[in-house]
Amino acid sequence: MARAERQANIALKSRSRVTQLVDSADHAVATGVRYDEANGRSNDLPADLFVDASSRGSLTLALLDRLGLPRPKETEIGIDLRYATGMFEIPSLAPCDWRAVLHRPSIQSGRGGLLVPVESNRWQVNLTGMHGEPENVADFVSLAGSLRTRTIHDAIEGAIPVDRFTASAFPAAFAGILRRRTAFQTVCCRSAM
Repeated sequence: MARAERQANIALKSRSRVTQLVDSADHAVATGVRYDEANGRSNDLPADLFVDASSRGSLTLALLDRLGLPRPKETEIGIDLRYATGMFEIPSLAPCDWRAVLHRPSIQSGRGGLLVPVESNRWQVNLTGMHGEPENVADFVSLAGSLRTRTIHDAIEGAIPVDRFTASAFPAAFAGILRRRTAFQTVCCRSAM
């Protein structure tokens, strides 16, 4: 993020939330975004290019609905991706030569993981996989042991779990391409929960 902040043509708007894509007066092109600051003040930000990263493409779909344009035809892709998040106290003998661990998911199993330090001397551990999620801490640690490398497993195996872990699922992803008007050519990718 610090590198992006050094770019003259990039301005980061912290603690802001995009609420709407803005279109031109003649409804021919999208011209920017409307966002709310933390204090509730609403602003418009003109842009030539923007990415709708609202998870389900909700901002783009709302713009199309407002303009009376058809939504793109969607293709549902069943993925059954599951993920679980756990918090662990960082052991006193934890490795100090790394700050975080990212284990990229395997294409075949979808298994991957992320371990990052957070406040109160804790690790937040996120594990992903296909078809089912861990039901208890032992299952969680076992899932970490099924990754291609044992780094995350070995880090949390003896660590003390903090609170309960949470599990979520993404049974399907949807993708659609709108090709009707060149001004609104876009790819909408969203996930269903």
